[in-house]
Amino acid sequence: MKKRFLPVIICWTVLLPLLHSTGAQETELPPGDAHEKVQTGKSGLPLNEFALLRVPFFSPHFADTPVALVNEEPITVREMTGPIGYQHQQVSEGATESKKDYLSILNRLIDSRLIVEEAINIGLGETNSYKQAVESYKLKTLQKELIANALSGLEPDPAEVERQYKDISLEAKIYSLTFGALEDANRFRSDLQDGDFDQLAKKYVMEGKAKESGADEYVKLNDLMPQVAQLVNSSDVGSVSNLFKTEEGVLLFKLLDKRFVEDPSAEQKAFSMVFAIQRKEKAKEYGKALEDKYVTFDKALYDQLNFDENYEQLKDDQRVLATVKGDEPVTIKVADLAAQLEKASFHGADKAQQLKILNEKKEIALANMLFTATSKIEAHRLGMDQTEDYKRKVEEFERSKLYEAFVNKLILPDARLTQEEVLSYYDEHASEYESPEMLRMTSLVFTAREDAESSLNKLRKGADYNWVSANATNLVPDDAEGPLSLDRNILSLNTLPEDLQQEARGRKKGDSFLYAPSDGTFYYVLSVTNTFPPVPQPFEEVKEDVANIVYRVKVEKLLEDWLAKLRAAYPVQVFLIDSKE
Repeated sequence: MKKRFLPVIICWTVLLPLLHSTGAQETELPPGDAHEKVQTGKSGLPLNEFALLRVPFFSPHFADTPVALVNEEPITVREMTGPIGYQHQQVSEGATESKKDYLSILNRLIDSRLIVEEAINIGLGETNSYKQAVESYKLKTLQKELIANALSGLEPDPAEVERQYKDISLEAKIYSLTFGALEDANRFRSDLQDGDFDQLAKKYVMEGKAKESGADEYVKLNDLMPQVAQLVNSSDVGSVSNLFKTEEGVLLFKLLDKRFVEDPSAEQKAFSMVFAIQRKEKAKEYGKALEDKYVTFDKALYDQLNFDENYEQLKDDQRVLATVKGDEPVTIKVADLAAQLEKASFHGADKAQQLKILNEKKEIALANMLFTATSKIEAHRLGMDQTEDYKRKVEEFERSKLYEAFVNKLILPDARLTQEEVLSYYDEHASEYESPEMLRMTSLVFTAREDAESSLNKLRKGADYNWVSANATNLVPDDAEGPLSLDRNILSLNTLPEDLQQEARGRKKGDSFLYAPSDGTFYYVLSVTNTFPPVPQPFEEVKEDVANIVYRVKVEKLLEDWLAKLRAAYPVQVFLIDSKE
C-alpha cells in the first residue's frame, strides 16, 4: 500500500513571493524617494514583499504552489507530497516528525534539482543517448495511455473466469511410475493392453524397472508440469496417461481421483489471467483498427517477401511496403522491416539458425513498426501529449535521466576503488566481520521455577550434573514437545532468543545459570560445557561486501562535495517555514 502523509499539515506554511522574478524591471519610487529603486514583477508590484500563506499539503488547489526555487526553477507542493517526494522520504533516515520529514524531503529534492541544473549547463541534455531515451519514454507513455483509453471499461468474461478458476482449483490424486529406460516404459504400455494396471505396476517396481510415487495425497494441478496438468484436466478418473520425458526418466501415471477446491487466491489468479488475455486481444484489435485508419499497405509485395531465403538481398530493398498518413507521412520500406527483424533476432545468437525463422517473425515485427507510427499520430490527434499529467511525467523522466547522466559521468569515474582502500576499511572494522560467539550447553528443563532454582543451587555448589539430573523433581522429559532444543548442541549466540542471548553472552566454561522466558511455560537450568569465541572472517570471504560499503561511502562523499559547490554556484530560495518560529 502506498504510504501517505498527513492529509493536512496545519503547522506548515509556505512563504511566497507575490511574483516570480522572471520579467522583473526597475520601477521609480514616488517623489521624495527618487534615488531609490525596487525590483518589481511584470505587474509592477514589489518582488521583495511576501505573503504568509497556510497551505493544506494535499489540496489539489495548492499542488503547484512553490516551496522552493532552484536557479529560478520551482519545486512544488505536488513534488513533495507525490511519488517523487515519497521516493525521497524512503531514503531519508530517522525522520519521525512531520517537520523533520518534510525538510528532509525538500532538501533531497533541492539536491536533485541542483544536479539536474548542472547537468543541463554542461550539455548532458544534448547527447544522443539522452535524447533517444527521452523520445522512447515519450512514445511508450503515449502508447500506454492510448491503450488504457481505448480499453477503458473492459471487464473479463465472467464465464471464462469461472472456467479458468475451476481448472486452476482442481486437485488430483495420481499414481505415477518413472521408468529409467524408454524401452521399459514402452513395454509397460504394451503389456497393459492385456493386463491389470496395479499388478503390472507392482511387478515393474519389484523388478527395479520403475519407481512409484503419489497415490496417497492430492496435488494441485498448478504444481504439476503444464503438459501433465493439461492431460489430468481433460482425462477421466481411472485413465492411464501417455509417456512424458522428465529429468528423472520417463513418466506415466494413472488418474485415481480429482476434485474441485474453493480457493480465493486461485479465483483472483483466474481473473487476472483472463483479463490479461482479453486485454492483449483487444489491444491487438485496436492496433489493427489504427492500421486501417492510417496505413496504406502493399499486401502483394508483403506476400512475396521471403526473409528466410533472401535476407541478404531484402535488407537493402528500398521498395515501400507501407505508408502511414499524417502531417509528416512515414514510409516503411522492405529494408526497414529487415533491419527490425535483425535487431529483434540476432543478438549474439547463431545467425544462420535465426535466418531460417525470420518469416515467422515478420508479421509481429511489422505490426510493432506500424503501431509505433500510428499510435503516435493518434495520441497527438487526441491531444494526449498536451495534458498536464503527460508533461509532468516527461519532465520527471528528463530530470531522472539527467541526474543519472551526471552521476555516471562525473561521480562514478572518480569512485573507483583500490585494494588498499578496501583493506583499510576491513582492518578498521574488523570486529564487524567476525563469526558469531558460539557455545555448547547442557540443559535441564522444569515446569516449576522453585525446582529449577533448587537444581541450579546444587550445581553451583559443585554437585555432579548427572546426579542432579537423576534426582530433580518436575523435570520435563527429553522427548517432550515445546521446550527449546539447547542440550549439547553447538549454538550460535545470535540464533538464540534475544533474552537468552543477554543471559548467555560472556559466559565461561563451567558457568550455570537460570533462563526463565517471559511466557513462564518452562524454566531452564543451563550449564556451559564449552565456548567458542568470535573468529575474524578472512578478508577474501568478505571483500565483496566490504567493497560495496566503501564504494557507497565514496560515492556519497563525492556527491556531498559536488553539492557543496553547486549550492554555492546556483541560487536557492526556500519558502517552507514553521509558523511557530
